[in-house]
Amino acid sequence: MAKDFYIDTNNGEVIVTGVLDSRNFKFLLGAIHSRAKAGFQDVDIDFSGLTRCGPTSMIAICAIIDRYKREGYCFYCKLPEDDKLKKLFKNSNWAFFINSEEYSQSAYKGHTQIPAKNFKNDVEQNDTVNAIVDSVLASCADFKRDHFRAIEWSINEITDNVINHSESKGGGFAQITHFSRKKTLHFTVADAGLSIPKTLRSSKKEIANDVEALDLAIREGVTRDSSIGQGNGLFGCWRLAVEAGGELEIHSGHASVIYSPNSGLHSRREKVPFTGTLVSLKLPYDKPLDIMSALQFRGVPHRPVDYVEVKYEVDVEGNIIFKMIDESRSFGSRQAAIPVRTKLENLLNMNVGTTILVDLSGIPIMSSSYADEVFGKLFINIGPLSFTQRIKFIKIDSLIKKLLDRAILQRSQTGL
Repeated sequence: MAKDFYIDTNNGEVIVTGVLDSRNFKFLLGAIHSRAKAGFQDVDIDFSGLTRCGPTSMIAICAIIDRYKREGYCFYCKLPEDDKLKKLFKNSNWAFFINSEEYSQSAYKGHTQIPAKNFKNDVEQNDTVNAIVDSVLASCADFKRDHFRAIEWSINEITDNVINHSESKGGGFAQITHFSRKKTLHFTVADAGLSIPKTLRSSKKEIANDVEALDLAIREGVTRDSSIGQGNGLFGCWRLAVEAGGELEIHSGHASVIYSPNSGLHSRREKVPFTGTLVSLKLPYDKPLDIMSALQFRGVPHRPVDYVEVKYEVDVEGNIIFKMIDESRSFGSRQAAIPVRTKLENLLNMNVGTTILVDLSGIPIMSSSYADEVFGKLFINIGPLSFTQRIKFIKIDSLIKKLLDRAILQRSQTGL
């Protein structure tokens, strides 16, 4: 273990100190396992001395704890003393998934991340993916279409693997975080089902060990059952990481595969196993990405259909219809308006030359600050000519039209 990370046990208590990350989270899982096998039905995890952690380690921990809870164990959680970490545990749903009796489900409404989600079937998997990509569309400024397609394709593939291959009774856990300063999206998916080595060995008896299995799993076209999938998910994630200058980690069984731009791709045997599968992908979006070059399967470029094409209706002239009533939780505050403006800017960037028809039907009232934050600032950001050519209001109440006209006029006079 790293010098800045320590694990202590005291009867049914597991005490975590220092930095918890993807290098050492398995030691925490090992300590939990030892407490359970020692006969302690109640396990108390003390995170009070934690100084740093992230979704890669915590999503894996949530998935494994969920399995123990299904076997009849009870878990208690003492949150970090650090205020930021304490909020993170609550906002990210980690505290809830560890001890739902003491901590309620997160009501966090921010757009730099969404709370971790648990999905158990194909409907919940689809809802989880849609919630994640919608948050991306609402939070990432200057996001390009290929990056958007890349992150949606990756999350879809990995969460789909959980449903179709893992045989996890608790389903899977997924979370995405947006690091705006680094212009990087980080998603993590974990399950506590059959590991990748176990699933591959069921059809490929020649595999000698877990490292060989995991190394094989990221190769093109490798799958347990070709009638279920084509075996392109992990391979595609690796290719996207390479093309975008990102990072990929896969932990499963007694093995892990890690890719980074500096050290390349390497696999290793792990002394402490992860009894399930954990996939972590960091995808920068600050430079061009050719998704069709990255996602070439058997030499054929692949352009996935994305959330934008499915969600937004297009009229006979090719205009995108943007229904405001479906895009905002309220129409009274700047805070609620910011993600809506970001979505509009991203849709304009992703669909060059396309007009967006902003449908304002069903909106009884809108505050001046909301109108200014969305449409006043959008008018300045994209310029008057582009705004008048590419943003058209439809089904608009006369009162709201006057309010929008005034907000745009005032913002054009004052600037940003």
